[in-house]
Amino acid sequence: MSALSPLAGKRIVVTRAEDQARQLCHMLSARGAKPVEWPVLRVDAVAPEKPGDWTDAIASADWVVFCSANGVKHALPLLAAAWPALLRVAAVGPKTAQMLAAHGRATDAQPEIYQAENIVAAMRAVQPDLNTARVLVIKGTLSPGSLSEALRSAGAQVSELVSYQTLPTGMPAPRPSAFDAITFASGSAARFAAIAYGSNLPASVCAACIGPQTAEAARAAGWTISAQARVHSIGGLVEALEEHFRVRFSISQ
Repeated sequence: MSALSPLAGKRIVVTRAEDQARQLCHMLSARGAKPVEWPVLRVDAVAPEKPGDWTDAIASADWVVFCSANGVKHALPLLAAAWPALLRVAAVGPKTAQMLAAHGRATDAQPEIYQAENIVAAMRAVQPDLNTARVLVIKGTLSPGSLSEALRSAGAQVSELVSYQTLPTGMPAPRPSAFDAITFASGSAARFAAIAYGSNLPASVCAACIGPQTAEAARAAGWTISAQARVHSIGGLVEALEEHFRVRFSISQ
């Protein structure tokens, strides 16, 4: 595969947390690329302030919405004992749904594109009237508030549970001359990477984002986006990189 891929020989920075970078690094290596691991963030669990806080919240919910796989990882084990039999579950994307399945929980609603209005639409496909529905949103400290706002606009009664925090690692940034592209799987990664570079933010390299929300955050942080995944997954991110370098190679010929 590597001989045919436009990524062959390309040095690609992976900014994901150290324990989440393996899949992307493996896919890049399989295409002949040279992953440069630079974990700009780490994800730490947040514990309930009081015993019963989280179980009481899930016990009274009609829907629970997981904003990320990290939310599933850090919250679900503490919620399982109070899980209502008729609780409906929404996941923001395939990775989150896969993590739920790994914990034995089915997903009732999942949008094709991770945007707040699409998540609400996916839930409405299951329950057309969300008016007065009690929805618990599982999120991280840096998750945007747009989803809760969209749910409230639909008439839902929304409460939020913060189960993890995203923090910068402070690791030194690689020199721009040492890589050909940098990848962002979250807006927080793009922001932390920009902070690490400061006024020396590299504009000549390909900045690739996993989806529109990440790209929006990356642009706001000062990055020029060269590639954006059509399918908002790690595989889609790799495909976007391949397309970018394929087009760039053809133009240079």
